Amino acid sequence: MKRAGRQLDQEHPSVLFRDQHKIKEKKDIVSDLIKRYYMANKQLTFEVIDRYLKKKGDPQSFVDYMKDYIRNPPEKLELNTIKKYNTCLIHLQKFRLAISLHDINESFMQGFFQYMSKTLELEGASIKKYFSALKKVIKAARRDNHIDASNVEFLYADVKITVKQSTRRVFLELEEIRKWKALEIPRSKAFLERDRDMFLFQI
Repeated sequence: MKRAGRQLDQEHPSVLFRDQHKIKEKKDIVSDLIKRYYMANKQLTFEVIDRYLKKKGDPQSFVDYMKDYIRNPPEKLELNTIKKYNTCLIHLQKFRLAISLHDINESFMQGFFQYMSKTLELEGASIKKYFSALKKVIKAARRDNHIDASNVEFLYADVKITVKQSTRRVFLELEEIRKWKALEIPRSKAFLERDRDMFLFQI
């Protein structure tokens, strides 16, 4: 019994230090929240504080913020939408492994756009899809006062995404062509026969 008590006494300082460190981390998060909400002139509620204390990862990391957004989205996301967010996050981390919330500016967005279009050689439609996901996360981070409004105002000014229009042709079925050919045109509109024949000639 004494041995167990002696062992507990030996472990106690390290356990106490660990607990104090955790308490300090939580206090720093709350302190940072109070500062950001005060600067944004917004009301800070216990609900917001509780939500942030439960978040995982580095509170200054945009990557961790996006991971948490995907895990706990503000609205229900479809499976394909979640895949889109995850793929966007993968591209972001390949572009730059460590991304802080302060890194989100025009230069960063332009660099990420160039990375997807030139390095990854993605089509405009794919880039637009991933930027759509990224914009939603950034908007949420701005709403949570992680990103200053001045950094968001011209965030996408230099990002010009071009989406190619589809050139897919639509063909008539054989039965539809036969119906056009067999169509009876009234004598009063006999001039339409020539238009019909010209149309059939081009098929």
